[in-house]
Amino acid sequence: MSFDLKNLQLLVQGATLGAIAQAGAEFRLSPTNITQRIKALESDRIETNRVLQVDAF
Repeated sequence: MSFDLKNLQLLVQGATLGAIAQAGAEFRLSPTNITQRIKALESDRIETNRVLQVDAF
């Protein structure tokens, strides 16, 4: 499992500013790239939950 901290920085900056698009603009990301990065975070979260569930048994 790989994890890109830039994706997390985008999410945190979006929460700080109150707008993910504004955070993406600060990172000079296209709307498509912003969407891809948010989807990657969601995928990482799902994978982490799956690994934790398997390890619990």
